[in-house]
Amino acid sequence: NWRHRPNRDAAKWLIQEVWPLVRKDLPDALLNVYGANQTPEDAALHDVSIGAQVQGYCRSVPAAMQRHLLLVAPLRYGA
Repeated sequence: NWRHRPNRDAAKWLIQEVWPLVRKDLPDALLNVYGANQTPEDAALHDVSIGAQVQGYCRSVPAAMQRHLLLVAPLRYGA
């Protein structure tokens, strides 16, 4: 949920700081970030040039997990 400040911080950090480093070694890798209650600022983190896709609300977590190879929870603070 994008309303929770630690989640917003985690997504921003992952997309802007970590993901470009991953793409250096895995240039075709895609990142899908899910979360309800996005603001326009959150949606603006979507960046096709680095393969970062901000998806918004996930209607089916099991279906999303079946489509992806890795799940990360990059929280830097909070619970």
